[in-house]
Amino acid sequence: MVDRATKLINQVPGQYLSSPAGFAKGVICRPYTSEIQRLRAIFVFLAEKFTWEPLHPSDFMEHERSEVELGKLLETKKGTAEEIAWCFWEMCQGCGIHAEVIPGYLKGDIHSQHATNVLAPFSEEDIHIVPQQNHFWNAGTASILPEVI
Repeated sequence: MVDRATKLINQVPGQYLSSPAGFAKGVICRPYTSEIQRLRAIFVFLAEKFTWEPLHPSDFMEHERSEVELGKLLETKKGTAEEIAWCFWEMCQGCGIHAEVIPGYLKGDIHSQHATNVLAPFSEEDIHIVPQQNHFWNAGTASILPEVI
């Protein structure tokens, strides 16, 4: 039921373009009372409605959150893994759900900053190469127990 209803959301109203938290609370998660339903609705909205763009070497974080134009993200419905991860985090915050952004590494060619699914041969010189983070994930926690009012 959550998936079907969330997939019907096709537009982001203008008043929410600069506030993913407000959009999540006022539109995506409004009909749901449990945290698990709200978490699922946020996930489904981002997974179904957004186009993922590759990270470029200039986009990589250096141990701190970069400023993400979340308004642009909601307007274009296109973003990098980092932008969508931070949007997920902000939407969860707006709905009172604890979430984390987890930067990390996809397997790929250690000599390239672009992630691929092909591993290059590893050599002793590669021990000193420190790859940059090239992907982002989220973790969210939600109570599955009914909320008591």
